[in-house]
Amino acid sequence: MSDLYDIPQNEYEPGAFDLIPKGTYAAQVIESDVADTKTGGGKLLKLTLQITEGPFTNRRVWETINIVNRNAEAQKIGQRQFAELRAALGLGPIRNTQELHDRPLRISIKIEEGKDGYEPRNRVQRFMPYAGGQAPAVSHSSPQPAQAQPSAPAQAASPSAAGPPRTRPWA
Repeated sequence: MSDLYDIPQNEYEPGAFDLIPKGTYAAQVIESDVADTKTGGGKLLKLTLQITEGPFTNRRVWETINIVNRNAEAQKIGQRQFAELRAALGLGPIRNTQELHDRPLRISIKIEEGKDGYEPRNRVQRFMPYAGGQAPAVSHSSPQPAQAQPSAPAQAASPSAAGPPRTRPWA
């Protein structure tokens, strides 16, 4: 148990984020997970994407892709979305969802109407290459282990340091 007597608590009213307007945005995957479907008969790829440019920089969008499903049509749609995501990132088959992280891409966002008592929300309609052109050629052979690369020395972070929460490798 912790005391909160010295934490200001009356400065802000509760509120929600406004939806990101329909459009195309530069983004990157910053979190991913594979989870069972509610019925237990399939697998979902859960993604957290972060906008990396423009007025919505650092805003997040969450997307779920059906990668395995008892319903053949749902699985087919999910597998196409997963293939589109990998192609947009210039990847072939991957072994770990971490391979999706911190790579530039563009996402087309739409607004999905709320249903079953839920509010409207943002959804990713398409995944596209960052450059806006065709995705780089993708090898569909087994992925090779990544070569270890030397990393730059970490800089001490101070609470007053401004800047993006993540370093973009392409910047």
